[in-house]
Amino acid sequence: AQLRSGQAAASAALERAAQLSGDAALRAVRLVAAAEAAWRAGNGDRAIALIGLATTLPGNARLRADAAEIRGLVQAQSGTPRQAAAALAAAAGKIAPVDHRRSMRLATIGAEAAWFAGHGERLEQLHTFTGSLPASPDMPGRFMRSYVEALAATLRGGLPAAASQLKAAAGLTGRLSEPRPLTWAGDCAKLLQDSPGAEELYSRAVDRSRELANIADLMHALHLRARCELDLGKL
Repeated sequence: AQLRSGQAAASAALERAAQLSGDAALRAVRLVAAAEAAWRAGNGDRAIALIGLATTLPGNARLRADAAEIRGLVQAQSGTPRQAAAALAAAAGKIAPVDHRRSMRLATIGAEAAWFAGHGERLEQLHTFTGSLPASPDMPGRFMRSYVEALAATLRGGLPAAASQLKAAAGLTGRLSEPRPLTWAGDCAKLLQDSPGAEELYSRAVDRSRELANIADLMHALHLRARCELDLGKL
């Protein structure tokens, strides 16, 4: 089902596989996979319900991080970004000793949620946290660190004061290929009032979301691109 982009069907099959699993740890793995497929199908409520079942079962740190990311993305895009930011910040801290790259991703999603919520204190906390993680020369790690710094600077001092940080983040976008980082890059261009540049980045995110059959990321990227095209007069 996943090979033909049938995420909803894959989620149903994975949930049934979990129900048939005698081992509790394997059941948790399959429930989280079912939740991820539900999220990719655009069904956030189902994803949250499946994560709720999975988190009552035993699981390792990486599985907990997977569950936290899915729940955080759903919450951030369904009207509770402040709650999402808090949960993602906690999850990033827990996974950091095991996988600092994954920790950076969770913290960055949390920073985006804190930005949505206008929660400056949480954003500053996540900025400090990402700065404490080992520096990565690779993409998208370098971009994520720069993006969180730019968001924190913008909320702290306004756009003119944050221009240099936003430009630094926008300058790291050439090698991005995942939908979410591409929308983050588009946000930086938008804040710099570079609507054509933002439109190009959001369009790349739309195309990549379609390639991956990720309806949730596609809805997010299309919304952002539509706002940008309105600014450009592309009614």
